[in-house]
Amino acid sequence: MIIRSIFFVGFVLYFSISSAIKICDRKPTTLTVPKSTNPHTYRIFIKGNVEFYTPGTTYTVILQAIKTVQTATPSFTSFILMVEAEERQNYDDENNDFITGKFQLTGDVRTKISEVCPNTVTQTSLIPKSEIQVFWTAPSSGSGCVIFRATVVEYRDIWYMDDDQLNKRICEESNESNDDNANVVYECCACHEAKFELTFEGLWSRHTHPKDYPDDNWQTRFSDVIGASHTIDYRFWEQDQVASDGMNSIALSGTTSTLESELKSKSDKIRTIIKARGISYPNVTGKTFAVFRVDKDHHLISVVSFMYPSPDWFVGISGLELCLPNCNWITNKTINLYPWDAGIDSGVTYNSTDMPQVPIMNIERLWPSNTNDVHSPFYDQSGAQMKPIAKLHLMRQRLYEKSCIDEEPKTESSGLLFRFLFYFTFELTH
Repeated sequence: MIIRSIFFVGFVLYFSISSAIKICDRKPTTLTVPKSTNPHTYRIFIKGNVEFYTPGTTYTVILQAIKTVQTATPSFTSFILMVEAEERQNYDDENNDFITGKFQLTGDVRTKISEVCPNTVTQTSLIPKSEIQVFWTAPSSGSGCVIFRATVVEYRDIWYMDDDQLNKRICEESNESNDDNANVVYECCACHEAKFELTFEGLWSRHTHPKDYPDDNWQTRFSDVIGASHTIDYRFWEQDQVASDGMNSIALSGTTSTLESELKSKSDKIRTIIKARGISYPNVTGKTFAVFRVDKDHHLISVVSFMYPSPDWFVGISGLELCLPNCNWITNKTINLYPWDAGIDSGVTYNSTDMPQVPIMNIERLWPSNTNDVHSPFYDQSGAQMKPIAKLHLMRQRLYEKSCIDEEPKTESSGLLFRFLFYFTFELTH
């Protein structure tokens, strides 16, 4: 009898749909019990802690039950996982893949694409499960935000739907700067300090950026990642400013020592010098790591890594804010990195001969919209969105509790005491 009841719940979940507008009604309407309001550990999760989607990119979407210390891992028998456009007025039945993206199965026999409900995945059986995974290919550029929604049936009278953990909103990445300073907190009020892990992930490849890609794969690499956590009034590089000697040195010789010296000379502005080993072919799409600390005075970070071969191109962020207005620190963040021109060399292709820029120009972003030379690898007459060259992942690892009471003024010597963390932890991905 119990088995029949559970099966009926699964049946209702699958077929309770409004076919007129092809929007799932995921509430099990035949049950008399309302959805449970008790705390639960089910959630929708996008692998990689993705905050924004890149059009056309495929992601892994996970519906999972999280084990707690006190209890065994919970499980669910039935589920519906769907994705819908946030703006319903933009919904288009005939072209909904463009609006919402498209689910694909991973090969898990417990999942199937709904034959009745669009953009929806459901179960194949009522065998208890603690996690399912599906692929989702993001929609085309201009589709806006989408929302993943889930209904989970744990038992015939215990089910959950549409609370915070079972809704996941994700929007298209901005075509503007992903590291702009619009959200700078001018006076960080976080009393405690924080330790972060920085992961630099290379994406540059013949597949992602085929135009003019170097014939010799062994040439391709990213320089050491170098930067700092610093005060609000300091930048070692910035858009529309001339590159420093340290930036010039990395562009021309690949060495970071001059920039390192520049950072050390500003020790009163810096909490941590950040440095991670560069990555090169065949691991140019690998990852490299560093850790750093921030506090209420040094709550921004800036980093760079130069691309080789190239005239003077690099990726990085300048003055990224990690402090929140609520006196806390961000928990995680992923940023797409696009190429910048250091203004030192006037070459337009990866393997251009040395052509010193006289006079030196300001640092500027390389976009299809401002790249007029047809030989440039970033030239695109159609104006299509550029794919990122790399990604930067930030993950908060630890908080260090500090008193909010103002400390004694720092002496000149104490201002020179800053941490220099040089981490060569290195992971390769293929």
